[in-house]
Amino acid sequence: MEESDIKITVKFTTQSIPITISHDSTVQRLKTILLPLTSIFPPGQKLIFKGRLLENDKSLRESGVNNGAKIMLVGTRGFFRWDGPTIGGAPSRIASMRGRAPSRFASTRGGAASRFASTIGGAPSRFGSTIGGTPSPIASTIGGAPSRFASPIGGYPSRFASTIGGNPSQIASTIGGAPSRFASTMGGAPSRIASTKKNIKVEKSRTERWKATNIVALAECNLKDIPDEVWPCAPFIRILDVSHNSIQHVPDRIDCLTGLRKLYLNGNALSDESISWQRLTSLKLLQVLFLSRNCLNTLPSTLGLLTSLQQLNVANNLLTALPIEIGNLTELEILKVNNNRISSIPSSIGNCTSLVEVDLSLNHLSELPDEFCSLHNLKALYISNNAMKSLPNSFFMMCTQLSILDHHHTEITMDTLWQTDGWEDFEERRRAKRRKRNDFGVINSAESDEDADKN
Repeated sequence: MEESDIKITVKFTTQSIPITISHDSTVQRLKTILLPLTSIFPPGQKLIFKGRLLENDKSLRESGVNNGAKIMLVGTRGFFRWDGPTIGGAPSRIASMRGRAPSRFASTRGGAASRFASTIGGAPSRFGSTIGGTPSPIASTIGGAPSRFASPIGGYPSRFASTIGGNPSQIASTIGGAPSRFASTMGGAPSRIASTKKNIKVEKSRTERWKATNIVALAECNLKDIPDEVWPCAPFIRILDVSHNSIQHVPDRIDCLTGLRKLYLNGNALSDESISWQRLTSLKLLQVLFLSRNCLNTLPSTLGLLTSLQQLNVANNLLTALPIEIGNLTELEILKVNNNRISSIPSSIGNCTSLVEVDLSLNHLSELPDEFCSLHNLKALYISNNAMKSLPNSFFMMCTQLSILDHHHTEITMDTLWQTDGWEDFEERRRAKRRKRNDFGVINSAESDEDADKN
């Protein structure tokens, strides 16, 4: 402890956080120190001392904060960092409604979705859904006047219904087979053209479908493990999507998917120990890897063996660092590590010269390495909600493709940016991109309303 250092205590909820800091440090510097300790970003911190709100630009000495002082921290809603994934079930993408008016479009049970919804407990709908079969475009009514067109039972929908026990219909439905244009009647005069019965082709099993399409789509299926029937199809699989389940283990057999190009494991309950990284990184053809919204604390050095990787998404985990070997991913184009607890980026990132988009937002970063300037193809950088004060000196001069920069809720000020070489050229690219998007009627506040205009 140096002579100019003081010891203070910050009170936050039920915590008492001891901090040793220079007496001449600013209040803003104190907030930066508190970020990893409280998981509240500096813009959301209010520090109160003796009933006064401390000002960011003043030093602790100027603010009257001396050795042994006690400061209260109040966190502003909306600035708390995300605190890990939700475990226990896959979230539904579309929420159901209970106790409300019937939906315009109703789902079916056991069959394809109906085009039009039927009502339950009220007047019959003009168009009804089917249960257990393929939907009829125009359904019969139940409990009301007979429909002009009857829906089929047990087969494909007939365009027009036959009559039973009455006058012969000129055009009748089929029974148990593909729809016939002309059908016979029962109990009346014979039809001019007899119906034909055709065998219905049995739907392929899902393993046959996987082999035919090269895609295994099992997202949101409430899975706890990858199904055993996946592995015999390994030579055919190019895309495996088991996202948004409750999978807690990636087995060693993952390495049998030698032709795999895309792997989606996001939204599960995976931890560091539950992934066989050595087997996973043997997938030399893998181009897309999604591991976001899990419980990962670290990424192994073997990640660098995935040299064909083009997209890596490890957002919303508990990571505190990236491995140095990430620099081996020279084909990487999109890197998303947002919403973690990363405090530094390895200098080897400069080797990833194919990077086009990087999202580092919602972390504990205070700076970027100078090697970041080597990312000549970078077009979009997201660094919001970090403790950063500046960018590398030659960043705008070297990253000449950059047109999107999101630095909301950082300590990077407009004065700092205006004095940075290359800022004017970046501004022109940014405005040109915004004009182009507006010409096409595309509005996205995260990309178009650039942070430079707001800080």
